[in-house]
Amino acid sequence: MLHATDLVVTLTSTVGLEGHLAGCRLIQVLGSVFDNAMPLARYGIADATVQVDAIAQALDCWVDAPRLAMQGQATATQRVLAVMGKFL
Repeated sequence: MLHATDLVVTLTSTVGLEGHLAGCRLIQVLGSVFDNAMPLARYGIADATVQVDAIAQALDCWVDAPRLAMQGQATATQRVLAVMGKFL
């Protein structure tokens, strides 16, 4: 389903990472106790990080943004491992 989606909004779910790998734009909502464990914007995965009260603004900003270009001809496994490597 993520390949049919242009934008993902998440707190700390791995669906955000999966969406990014599928070419979706990503907005991370802050406020979880796991924010420090999943700094998606710091790793270049999230396009924006916002508090709950700013979700509407972020959606307005990113909803019409083009999908991300897929990363070459790498397999899905190679792309997942490359992103996971950024966390280490």
